Amino acid sequence: MTSSEIGVVMSATAVGGITLQIFVFPTLARFVQPTGLFRYSLVLSGLLSMVTPLLTRFGLKKDPMFFLLIAHNIGYQFFKSAVSTAVGCCVNNSAQRKVRGTVNGVGVAASSFLMFIGPTAGGGLYAWSLSSKTLPRRLHGNFVFLAAGVLYFLIAFCGLIYLKPYYDVPVDEDGGPDNEKSDDKVRMMSMEDFSPETKQEEDASGAQSPLGPETKEEEDSSGAHSPRLD
Repeated sequence: MTSSEIGVVMSATAVGGITLQIFVFPTLARFVQPTGLFRYSLVLSGLLSMVTPLLTRFGLKKDPMFFLLIAHNIGYQFFKSAVSTAVGCCVNNSAQRKVRGTVNGVGVAASSFLMFIGPTAGGGLYAWSLSSKTLPRRLHGNFVFLAAGVLYFLIAFCGLIYLKPYYDVPVDEDGGPDNEKSDDKVRMMSMEDFSPETKQEEDASGAQSPLGPETKEEEDSSGAHSPRLD
């Protein structure tokens, strides 16, 4: 591919990725929890990474192959972005409010360090595969895609073991539901207690006084008034 064709692929990938993030990801997040989204996106990213060398074996002409490469790259980048978003949600849900900033900072620092290590390790692995005499000839230059796919699968397996369902909901200072949700629940209960419908039901049941009207009538008939002082 020429430099202009590579630029077109990258530009189309960016436009397609933004479109999917705006219109597809919110709907997807409503049906899939962050832990599940993390695992599924990793598996799909691994599959797309492993099939990359096979795209040239379809025997397509230049233009169909060009659009296939763009679609493949859009899907790959979309699932990679979904992994990052799901990890951010799990990190926020795993920490209390007072330490969420610190936890997010540590997470961003760790991810930045791995983003520095990843391309360097990938480039070295690609160069080694080209000059390796132990790998089959078909894997020369393609081994890095296979290794990346296996790494995606291993991370997804670790997520299946260590990411529990409680990472799908936020915690507060006490380790329970978020304070905002609890406040909303209390506020809703208070509004129900003082709503006109509740007040009408209390009036109809005679719950105005602590003793109730029937008890008060019995006291009046039995002369249970306050004692007289002679």
